[in-house]
Amino acid sequence: MTTNVNDRRAKKSIQLRLYNERRVLQALRRMGSASKAEIARYLNLTNAAMGSIVTSLEENDLVYFGEKKYDGGKGQPATMIHLNGEGVYSIGVQLDRNKIDTILIDFDGNIISRITHEQILPKPEKVLEIVSKDIEKTLKLLEGEKRKKLAGIGLAIPYNLDSWTEVLDLPKDTFIYWKDYKFSEELQKKVNIPVYQENDGTSAAISALYYGVGREINDFLYLYIGPGIGGGLVLNGEIVRGENNNAADVASMPIPNSKLKSNPRPNSSFDIMMNRASLNVLIRHLKYNNISVNSLNDLEQLILSKNVHYTEWLDDTIEALTHLIWSSTILLDISTVVIASAVDGGLPNIIKERLDYSLEASAPESCIVPKIKTGKFGSDAGTIGAASLPIFYSFSPSTEILM
Repeated sequence: MTTNVNDRRAKKSIQLRLYNERRVLQALRRMGSASKAEIARYLNLTNAAMGSIVTSLEENDLVYFGEKKYDGGKGQPATMIHLNGEGVYSIGVQLDRNKIDTILIDFDGNIISRITHEQILPKPEKVLEIVSKDIEKTLKLLEGEKRKKLAGIGLAIPYNLDSWTEVLDLPKDTFIYWKDYKFSEELQKKVNIPVYQENDGTSAAISALYYGVGREINDFLYLYIGPGIGGGLVLNGEIVRGENNNAADVASMPIPNSKLKSNPRPNSSFDIMMNRASLNVLIRHLKYNNISVNSLNDLEQLILSKNVHYTEWLDDTIEALTHLIWSSTILLDISTVVIASAVDGGLPNIIKERLDYSLEASAPESCIVPKIKTGKFGSDAGTIGAASLPIFYSFSPSTEILM
């Protein structure tokens, strides 16, 4: 009996140590750099515990000691501690309905390499072949000791990839093969590296939590406007998944019908966000008005030129997003929404400016107007989100560690 009690205590001690190490890493992400004493005060840790934790992190190449900081007093200057960007690497794979992206990032979230294929997603076996080759090329950049620092592969993939083909004007006979295909499992077998999977909206939200607004804000809704529209939810500094691992599935949220003539009429008195606010809806509206779009770059040029039909789509999208944001922020009691997009051309900033006005003008009595922020990574949010997954799960201070 005594042995069992001691074993449990030892396990708890190890879990607490690991949890506090990850808290220190999180603190450094938020603070940028700090001394041992500053981090200890920030996390309410003893100096002895702090010293032991930092020694362990330094031995594992996760932090390094940098410049001296003088506070004007008579004591010794404090040595500043920094995250070591070269301490961890991660590969991210984002599968979108019309693009395949594979990137390599470091511990700071910097993109080291990228391989992109802009095409309608083929059958899963073909995608597995493409992605495996891209990962093989990427791994050549990690030689010797760097290879040992690979945290894994993150996979971001839309929830129900085989759905919404009619709405998104995509070939159903290709996407039907994705319905029951376990891509992450097959990829892990193929490359023999751990694969961490999340839906694309949650992955993008993790990139914001880990490298963006999450360094300052603990609660926010993340909206990603790509071929469809995805979402992710962060509460109390942790990702919310929900009972079916699909929290913040904003694409399916009911919304008033569109005013665009190009939009198919739904069979009910309401539509869904997927059919109101996405790049595929924009492309459909442009094609309806005899404007050809062959790439995301074409879309960016139309946005920059303020094409009249793009403006019509934008007006309709802002109306839909206003409904969505008010419903979500009131229900969840949060005050921050992050907007990102698969295209640039200034679109996220334009949407933010329009939403600031629309939300202010439509605010219900006594309700706080939500703050709209643009995502740090712009069109890279989804892919960096994918690459963030192995780092996030390996180094974030989730309370699950203590259980």
